[in-house]
Amino acid sequence: MHKSLSLDIKTSKNIYFLNFNQNNTCFCIGTDEGYEIYTCSPIKRILKKPISPNGVSYITMLNETNIIAYIKKDNTFEKKEEKKVIIYNESDEKIVGLLEFNDLVRYILFNIGSIIISLNDTIYIYSINLELQHKIDI
Repeated sequence: MHKSLSLDIKTSKNIYFLNFNQNNTCFCIGTDEGYEIYTCSPIKRILKKPISPNGVSYITMLNETNIIAYIKKDNTFEKKEEKKVIIYNESDEKIVGLLEFNDLVRYILFNIGSIIISLNDTIYIYSINLELQHKIDI
């Protein structure tokens, strides 16, 4: 017999992205309303942040810190917002960096010293203080 678990997530939301942090202790959800962060054990929402007007299409967090990278959902043809990575300090409630590209951002990886951004045919590697270290054309 299977036991059901309710996370108290409204089903009327569109969920665009779901991601674990590096050590799988938390997960982030990007929705059409913004983003939410949950702990895994016990499963508990620890943060809910509205992002206007269309929510968040991608989100990741650095380990168990207050540093988050996210991409706003863009419903326009140009998708300008989905070409920008916002680095946000949740405890200070401040944007600490903004990385803009000429193509859609596909993936973001964080570790304690680097931020890696993947586009369709290019990978950018930044130091944690947002200085470009390497560019790899694929």
